[in-house]
Amino acid sequence: MSLVCYTKVVRNSGTDKTNEVDEMLATLTGTPKQVAWAETIRERKFLEMQAHHSEQRVRIADYEYEDTEKYTGEQVKQIVMDTLDNCVVKAYALYESKAPASFWIDVRNWKAYEIINKYSRPFPSRFTACPKYRG
Repeated sequence: MSLVCYTKVVRNSGTDKTNEVDEMLATLTGTPKQVAWAETIRERKFLEMQAHHSEQRVRIADYEYEDTEKYTGEQVKQIVMDTLDNCVVKAYALYESKAPASFWIDVRNWKAYEIINKYSRPFPSRFTACPKYRG
């Protein structure tokens, strides 16, 4: 599954994407007990990341950005929104690539923004890295 598929999930967050989510998940490795536990954690983290992403998009949309020398306030808002989306898309790639059950067990107590901040860097864009933000 490519990042284009993740982008579709990100752009349509808040809708029922159960089948798409199931298709993109990597097969976990570990003991049967670890795998069962990690699958539960991974599903919960995915839903938390979707909710966090939706909340952040609303916050960005509601904020009034000031004009700069190079950009209007609306352009700044779009740049911030695109940067957030790119960061979240990168973080969603974990669901395809992190196959050890132990990874998901280790991050079970992390907040969605912590996963996004840690695993979305660096990414290619006009910015050198995703901005850090808190939930």
